[in-house]
Amino acid sequence: MMFWLILAGAALFAGAWIAHPFLFPPASTKAETESTLSIYRDQLAEVDRDLAAALISASEADAAKAEIERRALHAARHAKHAAGSTSASPSRALPIIMVTAVAGLAAYAALGSPETPDQPLANRGEEILQRNADAGDVRAQVRLLALQAEATPDNLDLWLRLAQSYAILDELKASAEAFRQAAALAPEHPEIQSAFAEALSLANGNTLTDEARAIFVKVAREHGEPRARYYLAMDKAQAKDFEAALQGWVSLLEDSPTDASWIPLVRRDILNMAAFLGRDPDTILPDLTPAERARSQPKAAQAPADHGLTTEDMQMAADMDEASRNEMVEGMVASLAERLQDNPEDLKGWIMLIRSYATLNRAAEARTAFETALDVFEGDAEALALLRRNAETMLN
Repeated sequence: MMFWLILAGAALFAGAWIAHPFLFPPASTKAETESTLSIYRDQLAEVDRDLAAALISASEADAAKAEIERRALHAARHAKHAAGSTSASPSRALPIIMVTAVAGLAAYAALGSPETPDQPLANRGEEILQRNADAGDVRAQVRLLALQAEATPDNLDLWLRLAQSYAILDELKASAEAFRQAAALAPEHPEIQSAFAEALSLANGNTLTDEARAIFVKVAREHGEPRARYYLAMDKAQAKDFEAALQGWVSLLEDSPTDASWIPLVRRDILNMAAFLGRDPDTILPDLTPAERARSQPKAAQAPADHGLTTEDMQMAADMDEASRNEMVEGMVASLAERLQDNPEDLKGWIMLIRSYATLNRAAEARTAFETALDVFEGDAEALALLRRNAETMLN
C-alpha cells in the first residue's frame, strides 16, 4: 500500500510540474512595456530634431511619426493582451495534473512489476558481468572467475585457473597473487609451488625475488623440480656467474625426459650461453640439429676466432673476486664493440655483442647494437633473418 501511495504522489508531482505555467504564470511585464514605449518616444523626439535641423522634410517627418506611433500602439495592445493571459488558471491546470497522474499509474500497472523484491546491488553487478562474459568479454569472464574463487576460497582448481587467466591477460601481479592462494592450498605440491615462484619472478620483470628464490631452492633440493632448476640457473646468469648457469641448464637437460616440453627452451639457452662464453657447442650438445647448428654458427667470412671468453679467460676469471671478474667481462664486451667498429661485416660478432649486452641486463645497448647491425646487413636476407631470430630470444 505504501508503495502505491508513493507512486501516486510521484505521479501527481509530475503532473503539477507539467501544469506549472498555469499555476504560477510569469510576473507582469509592465516595466518591459514602459521601456519599449520610452524608446518610441525617443524616436519621435529624434524626428523633431531632424526636422528642426532641416535634415528631413515636413512630409518625411509626418510619415516617420505615423509609423512610430503605429508601432507604439501595437506594443501597448500586445502588453495588455499579455497581462491578461498571464493570470493564474487552476481550472486549466487541474485536468492536466489528473490526466498525467492517471496515465502514469495506468502505465506502471500494465508494464511494471510492483511485486518483485529489490535486487541487491552486488547481484546486479554480477548480472552485468555475466552478460558481458556471454558476449565474449574475456576480462568479464576472468572477473567472474575471480568472484567464484573468492566465494570458494578452498577451491584449488579455481585459483589455478584464475592465475593462468590473469597471466594470459598479462596481469602478472594479479596472477602471482592468485598463485599465492593456490600455493597456500597445496604446500606439498612442488609443481604448484614452483609455478607460484615463477609468477613472482615474472611480475618482478623476470628477476627472482627473495621469496621466489627460496621457493625454487626448496623444491629443487627436495623434488628436483625442473622449473625451479631452470630459474635457478637463470638466476646464476643474471648474477653473471655464467659458467654455473650453463652447467645448471646442461644438468637439467641431462635429467629431463626426451619428450619434456621444456627441452627446446633449455637447449636454446644452453646454445646462447655457450656462444657467449666462446664454447664449442658440439662439446656441450653432441646431438645438435641442423637448425641449432646454423643458429649457433652464423655465417661470418671475416669473423675473428676470439668472440667471448676463451677457456683460459674462464680459468683466469674463476680465480678472481667478483668485482674483478665483472670488470673483466665488461672489458671483453667493450673490446668486442670496438672491433665491430673496424670490422662491421662481422655478423657473428654483432650477435655476440647483442647477446652480451642482453645477458648483462643492458637492454638499451643491446637494442642499439641490433638496430646498427640491421643497417650494416641491409639487403642480406640471410643475415637479417639470423639477426632477427636471435633477437627474438635475446631482446624479449
